Amino acid sequence: MAYYTQQPCDTYFVEEAYPQQRNPAILKMEGRRKQEAMANELSRQACDTYMEDIIGHMKYMEVNCLDFTFFQYQTDTR
Repeated sequence: MAYYTQQPCDTYFVEEAYPQQRNPAILKMEGRRKQEAMANELSRQACDTYMEDIIGHMKYMEVNCLDFTFFQYQTDTR
């Protein structure tokens, strides 16, 4: 059996196996967009998770602290 090496043929177009390197500035911009999208998603998830706690704390502080502060202000101005 005869073995031979196949030479590349120049008569047709062959894509390169590895894509050309992309511009570093473009890669940096894409990275920042992905980072911002992830940050926005994490922020939304945190908001959904803790919104009830935040509202409850605000109500608690309004009821228990606002009256005391108002009372102090009234007694200091007299």
